[in-house]
Amino acid sequence: MCARYLRSVGHGEIEDLSQEIISAIALSVCRYNDRGRPFSCWVDSIVRRRLADHFRRSSRQVETIPLSWVSDQVDLTAEFEDEIVNNVVINDILSILPIAQRRIIQLSYISDLSPSEIAHLMGRSTNSIRVSKHRAIKRLKTACLEPD
Repeated sequence: MCARYLRSVGHGEIEDLSQEIISAIALSVCRYNDRGRPFSCWVDSIVRRRLADHFRRSSRQVETIPLSWVSDQVDLTAEFEDEIVNNVVINDILSILPIAQRRIIQLSYISDLSPSEIAHLMGRSTNSIRVSKHRAIKRLKTACLEPD
C-alpha cells in the first residue's frame, strides 16, 4: 500500500521513511475509531501526512558541495573574474542609454529575445522596439567613437 506513495522518494530514503510510517501507525492504532470507513483509508491518511512532512523537510534542506571539491575539479577563478569585469564594462557602457533603450539592448543581446518577444514583454509595438534598438545602437556607436 505504501509503495505507490514511495515511488517518488529516492531509494536510500525508502527504508527510513517506511520505518517512520510504520512507527506512526503502531503508535496511533490505539486511537483508531471505526467510523464506517475501511482501515486502509486511515492508514493512507497517515502515509500521506508523513510523506508531506518528509517532502517539506527535504525541500528546506539545501545540498552543498564542498568548496575544496570544486576547486580540485575546475579552476573557475580566472573565468569568474573575467566575467565580472565584462559585466562591469557592459553596464558602464549601457549606462549612457535611457532605461528603456538599455532594457531593449539587454533583452535583445544578452537574453537573446526577438523584437516581437521584447515588444510583448514591454507592452509596445514590434516596430517601436526596432526603432529604439536602432537608436540605442547608434547612440552607443557615437559614444564609443567620440574622443574623451
